[in-house]
Amino acid sequence: SMPIKIGVGISFGILVFCVFGDENRLTCSAISSVCNEASRLEHLTRSFGAKVIASNDVIERINPEQFLYRCLGKVQVSGSKKALKIYDVYNCDELHVK
Repeated sequence: SMPIKIGVGISFGILVFCVFGDENRLTCSAISSVCNEASRLEHLTRSFGAKVIASNDVIERINPEQFLYRCLGKVQVSGSKKALKIYDVYNCDELHVK
């Protein structure tokens, strides 16, 4: 059987999270440019062959002793006016990839 492969984009910022509905049916939504940014980073995982791509805002807030990461450079993502510095977070990669 073929393994399931996913990519994860992680960004940091303020968002609005809403829950709508009643006791019979609920739905939720997150609204923010940071959500769009994380989605764009997730799409970049395919291009870079990375499992997890994080923005610089995330990397600045993590403990560098707990995570392995490498800079992938700066990219201009759709819907953003500024270039983002992005990182491959590779703790969970196979040893031959690290």
